[in-house]
Amino acid sequence: IQDFTGSSTFGDVVIVQDETNDDPVGTIPAYVVHGGILGKYFEPGNSINYGPPTSDEFTNQQGLPQSNFAHGYVTWEGGAVWHTWPTSFSQWKAEYYNNMNLVGYPTMVRNESSPNHDWQWSAPDDGKIGVFADEFSVRWTRTLNFAEGYYHFSTFSDDGVRVWVDGTRIINSWVSGGGQTHTGDIQLSSGNHTIKIEYFEDGGLAYFDISWEQTDPPSQVTMAIDSPAGGADVEGVVTVGGWAIDRASSSGTGVSQVHVYRDGTAGGGGVGLGVASYGGDRSDVAAVYGSQFRYSGYNFSWNSNTASLGNHTLYVYVYSTVSSSWSHYQRQVHVVDTTPPSQASSLRPNGWTGPYTSDNTPAFAWDSASDARGIAGYYIALDDWTPDGGYGNDWAIDNVTSWAVPDSAPLADVSHFVAITSRDNTGLVNPTNTNTQGDAPYYEFIVDTVAPASTVATLPGTTTDPTFALTWSGSDGGSGVTAYDVQVRDGSDGTWQYWLVGTTKTSTTFTGQAGHTYYFRCRAYDLAGNVEGWPNDDGDTYTCVKGSQIFLPVILRRATFMPEQTPTPEPPFDR
Repeated sequence: IQDFTGSSTFGDVVIVQDETNDDPVGTIPAYVVHGGILGKYFEPGNSINYGPPTSDEFTNQQGLPQSNFAHGYVTWEGGAVWHTWPTSFSQWKAEYYNNMNLVGYPTMVRNESSPNHDWQWSAPDDGKIGVFADEFSVRWTRTLNFAEGYYHFSTFSDDGVRVWVDGTRIINSWVSGGGQTHTGDIQLSSGNHTIKIEYFEDGGLAYFDISWEQTDPPSQVTMAIDSPAGGADVEGVVTVGGWAIDRASSSGTGVSQVHVYRDGTAGGGGVGLGVASYGGDRSDVAAVYGSQFRYSGYNFSWNSNTASLGNHTLYVYVYSTVSSSWSHYQRQVHVVDTTPPSQASSLRPNGWTGPYTSDNTPAFAWDSASDARGIAGYYIALDDWTPDGGYGNDWAIDNVTSWAVPDSAPLADVSHFVAITSRDNTGLVNPTNTNTQGDAPYYEFIVDTVAPASTVATLPGTTTDPTFALTWSGSDGGSGVTAYDVQVRDGSDGTWQYWLVGTTKTSTTFTGQAGHTYYFRCRAYDLAGNVEGWPNDDGDTYTCVKGSQIFLPVILRRATFMPEQTPTPEPPFDR
């Protein structure tokens, strides 16, 4: 409850009851008035001038608090402002009531361009005119100019409806129920005629549609197009259905064929759509015209995607077996496309294996989107969750299934993502521009155009052990090292030979021969496919395997000493 007074409380509240009881059922006898509007209402003479309240407080379309009364309404605009209901109407005079019986005073009075509405589950104007979502009623009136002729009126509603032309009621279905189609016919003279429509909503879905057209005077052939409704928006596969009989038939329905045309009569430029199935059970027709006409329903499935967007006229032709002639009925519809295309799928690298690439203009492919009206193309975006062809790294492309980053926009060596939006031939896109990760199909990847670096750890200049340990390591600032090649060369004038190829090891042992000098070098691969170049011709390091010295025992022979002689031992072997 809005505190119009600006005090710390919600202000005064009064429940005003204008009726002594809820009779007839469905009327609402009491409403709440409070705050500053209540203060305005209590000013001298205002309760008489305003009349009783006809709505609770609500927030109107301008965002202002409002309460409605019998003769107008009060809005709170920093102060209470009184407005009277309009008294002249350029189109339809609409009077809304917060009951199902159009009793008491209206809740809202205004001019409307059309009585046709599809409120679905909501209140009229989403509750911003003070009318409830359920148990309300409306009266529309308007004077229109008609040419002389016979007119067929048709309504489609949830729930009840009544229609008068110049005071003559031609449609009367004041009952609850959805999907009601009713028709009425009247002969009119040339000039102005007043149409009055009354409608009520019980609960659940709420909609109303009325249309009329000038037709030939009644004949023995009687037929109706129940669906689609006149002027209805249609898309995709539409059921054209109704019933047809020849009342002059002595047995059976008197009708054998039903054909459907579009945008012209048979033989008059109309597009033949096909033959409808005929013979459907129509007990409602039998209840009016007799049991022999029970199986008089027809149905035809029309793919409206074969027609351009906009207004089209359907012609239903009926062949009478009584007169051996064709009669037709017509209905205008409006073909729309509100269904976006499917999304492109399986967005993936094209010619490379992700998620890393050494190409800064990588290519991508995807599986095509689909749409009943055809795919016009795609929007591709780099590092933007809203592909719309709007700016920067955002491109509109034709209906293809592959694309590469332009040479004029090479990517930096960082993480990126590409996203794709499909668009159909009527301009609808999927997904819509939500700027949210994951709404559009996307692929994340890393560009790395710099090769890794690696080296074999320095060995001692010489070793006496022909089997020695060898280690190497590498680094990569982008995608990371994935493997190594290691080469060995025997001697300074030898030929480099592959020792290890594509290894993921970083250490192992090498066994050479004594008296040989071995040179080593390595190169690294990264995950993006970059390959390091070999180092200089002498490699990263080398070592010389020295020959081992052999120790043999010295055998001392006993000497025969001669006087003045000194024994001389045999010389030892070199080690």
